[in-house]
Amino acid sequence: MLVSRAKRRPAADFRPIHWRDRLPVIPIPLRAPDGDARTDLREVLHRAHHGPGPEHFIDAGTPDPPLSGEDAAWARPFVPQPG
Repeated sequence: MLVSRAKRRPAADFRPIHWRDRLPVIPIPLRAPDGDARTDLREVLHRAHHGPGPEHFIDAGTPDPPLSGEDAAWARPFVPQPG
């Protein structure tokens, strides 16, 4: 895993992650005067895997403005159908 701070680029901190180790809590660099935000990668992965699926976030209703017939036909296979 690499953590790169804007002022130090292209340098970055390298933190090896081994397959059997718990995913770490990592620093997310913020602009001064704020300190780093700490993000628990294990929790992020758990929420992404076990949380609600894309059907809860994708509006499959009619787009505004509507797509042309040809574009609508192309997009149809990618949009979940209700029911």
